[in-house]
Amino acid sequence: MNNIPENKSARRDSRLLDEKDIRLLQVRRGREMSGIPPQAPPGGRSGLPAKQIAERDGGRRERLRVKRFRQAFTARRVGKAIVILACAALALRQAKRATKVFPYPQVTLQVEEYASFPTNTLYTMNEGAGTRAPAFTFCPKPSVKAAFAGDVDSVIAKGSTIAEEFRNVSVPLRDMVLEAPSPGMSFEGNSTVNGETTYHIWSDGGHWSERTFWGMNFNHPLGGFYFKCFTLFLNEDMLTGWLKTCRAYYFTFDFKAIRNSTKAQVGRIHSTRDKGLALHFCEYSMQMEVFVHDQREQFTTLGFFEPEQIVLLNDTLTSLWIRPEIVQKQSKKEDPCILDEDYSYTRGELREVERLSDVGVRQCMENCFWERMQADPNLPCLNPDLLPKEARVTKQGCRDAVSERHHLMTLVNTYTDASLNASVHARACGCPKRCNVTDYRIFADPTSVCRRDLADSVGDGKAILVFGFPSKRVPQFLEKEKVNLVDLLSNIGGIVGICLGASLITLFDIMEQVYFSLRHKLYQQRNEILPDGKH
Repeated sequence: MNNIPENKSARRDSRLLDEKDIRLLQVRRGREMSGIPPQAPPGGRSGLPAKQIAERDGGRRERLRVKRFRQAFTARRVGKAIVILACAALALRQAKRATKVFPYPQVTLQVEEYASFPTNTLYTMNEGAGTRAPAFTFCPKPSVKAAFAGDVDSVIAKGSTIAEEFRNVSVPLRDMVLEAPSPGMSFEGNSTVNGETTYHIWSDGGHWSERTFWGMNFNHPLGGFYFKCFTLFLNEDMLTGWLKTCRAYYFTFDFKAIRNSTKAQVGRIHSTRDKGLALHFCEYSMQMEVFVHDQREQFTTLGFFEPEQIVLLNDTLTSLWIRPEIVQKQSKKEDPCILDEDYSYTRGELREVERLSDVGVRQCMENCFWERMQADPNLPCLNPDLLPKEARVTKQGCRDAVSERHHLMTLVNTYTDASLNASVHARACGCPKRCNVTDYRIFADPTSVCRRDLADSVGDGKAILVFGFPSKRVPQFLEKEKVNLVDLLSNIGGIVGICLGASLITLFDIMEQVYFSLRHKLYQQRNEILPDGKH
């Protein structure tokens, strides 16, 4: 066995084989020469050329390395998935219900807080030399210049209505208001629509509005009485700060215009209460109700409008300080508002827009009240003198006192329902409030200097109202959104990040990995070679 001849092929192969393969080759050739049958080499090696053996062994080692890598990667994935699921369960538990360790479900609280639209109020003080003039509304009671001797029966006999009798004896604007801040009493014309008369002030200085209202009084057989209100809208700004003169801003009223109607009516009411429906227009002595409010909100007697109010009496001088407060609110889902400066909540029109085209006009709030009232099939007629100029009249006017009485009783019930359930009425009309509102706070003048300077002007049935704006600083309340969408995502991300260690980058990596994994499997299925029987 030691003298094994070597031919050229053996020498050529020996260069390519290692020592172990050479020994195996020698053993195999020795067996062939001695007549011993060939046996498989030990270790499972076949008699292949050295190059094929090397390629085969290299492929085995590569497959083994890939297999071990896949096993390790799979184990890592499984462990990571277990950790992620455990942390996700912890985060979900923290989000849905409280525990002893975490007494409050933080994620749920964050979402609920954002859904409730919380706000912070920023208080600032703006300083200026002028401010927008407020609207002043004056309602004399009674609003008639002479007593009416009669009752409902006499009106029925004449074929007239109570509204017509009130119109004949009601006090006009010029008789009741003698002086107003310039140019408040310089008229250049008037116009009347429905029950509202507009007196235009000279040189576009503003206008007066005169309206008839129905006052609620449940002790009255008809449930109330007619009265008038006059509202001044000035287009000029008013000076702020202390003014040296008391005659800068003041009103003068003449109570003699309604003096003749008071004693006769008040005495007659109580004597005829049980004998019939006495026709009277007030149960109070002479007085003037004064309201100070934003010019963008017209005066109304419905319950959703509540401006600052004072009462003036005959032969008195009243000095007031007025402080405007600007409130800018945020529109909320449960309490929406409108930023349009020309919009009026009390009597404005809200256009419904769909796909950049108007699909309807929604009347707000008093106009909506009259529309709902006229929709009542049991309403026989309507007094148009009570309607504002924007309202649409769909019912015929009352032509006799009997139908008017029915109309007034229906008005009392509807008015009471709208006043007591103002929120329900607002939702039914679908009219949001204004976001930017100016409130006027009224204070009594503590110095009373004007009482001495204007003492000679008071008396003989006259009453004077002096007002001013003592401070140049105007407070402003600005509502700001406390939690926006970015804050919500940041807060939730912080809570989830503590439990999962996740971030936007991590989520992006996960999505990217899922995408490429699915894409690889999809292409692998497309490139797979199927056997002949599965085509």
